[in-house]
Amino acid sequence: MSQGSPQERRITITERDIARMMEELEALEAAAQTLRQDLSLITASINELRSARSFVKMLIDGQKPEESYVIVGGGVYVKVQVQDVEKVLVNVGANYLLEMSVKDALDFIDKRIKEYEDVRSRIEARLAETLRRIEVIRQFLSTVSSLMRAEAKSETKT
Repeated sequence: MSQGSPQERRITITERDIARMMEELEALEAAAQTLRQDLSLITASINELRSARSFVKMLIDGQKPEESYVIVGGGVYVKVQVQDVEKVLVNVGANYLLEMSVKDALDFIDKRIKEYEDVRSRIEARLAETLRRIEVIRQFLSTVSSLMRAEAKSETKT
């Protein structure tokens, strides 16, 4: 090999390779959409827990609301008078409710928020990696497409 002369390297890409990359791109885009939905759900859960935390914190600080609205399901709320502010029912998972002191409920909520924030961080990392991979494949396919158009153009001139 002589110095100064560029070394030419050929890479062969078949239609089957391109088809596989297109399939991978579609799968990654579907995965990214699912991750976005998961991220939306976990963020909504965190916001809901923060709202509950604020209410429980208010109870701990000695503020007792005279009346409040409570959801009974299906988007329906009823107005209630708050009687006991020493204990609350907390959904601890699998639709099990546990009566807790407001202090224990606050600790439980704080732990749950931390767990959900950790999950959100992992989802965000997976989404970022998925989007990075999507961009790499799109750029590659764009480059291949440009090269194919240039080759087709040069073949029509000859």
